[in-house]
Amino acid sequence: MKVLIADDDVTSRKLLRYFIGSLSKYKIVGEAANGEELIHYVTKEKPDLALVDIGMPLLNGMEAVKACKELFPTLQVIFITGHDDYALEAFNVKAVDYILKPIDRNRLYGALERASQVSISLVDKEHSSKKDLMIKQQKNIVFIPLEEIIFIERLDRKSVIHTKNGKFETNEALTSLEGAVDSR
Repeated sequence: MKVLIADDDVTSRKLLRYFIGSLSKYKIVGEAANGEELIHYVTKEKPDLALVDIGMPLLNGMEAVKACKELFPTLQVIFITGHDDYALEAFNVKAVDYILKPIDRNRLYGALERASQVSISLVDKEHSSKKDLMIKQQKNIVFIPLEEIIFIERLDRKSVIHTKNGKFETNEALTSLEGAVDSR
């Protein structure tokens, strides 16, 4: 998960870098010291998650996040701030969490995990909104674009999906595959 840190306080950025550095599934793609830099980095790096302080120069974190969310509605945000008077506004921009400084490591890790789960569900929604057939193959889930399916047949207790690029075998019943194809 790509993470952007936005805080005008160097010590806070360093602490966040330290906390996140020990977690392998998160990669810091940039650091912003003000709201304008935050917007610049979000546009350039397209992070999945932004850790944002509210009290920053040029443009405060809340205003910068609102601008970023207009461009990238799926951007996840965790506010990490010394200001408790923006909590309601944070709820309105669908922030994952609103953490008051000093930063509690366990609270941060919990918020990062929630952001990760939200990101995964957004990717799943993106896949399911396209015209794809989802099948289970052993322990994997495979998405097959419907326009690539030529035909589906039953062979030796398996359903075989023939596509332009090859074939896929699954243990799923032919009737459930037909239902999924027809419902699209």
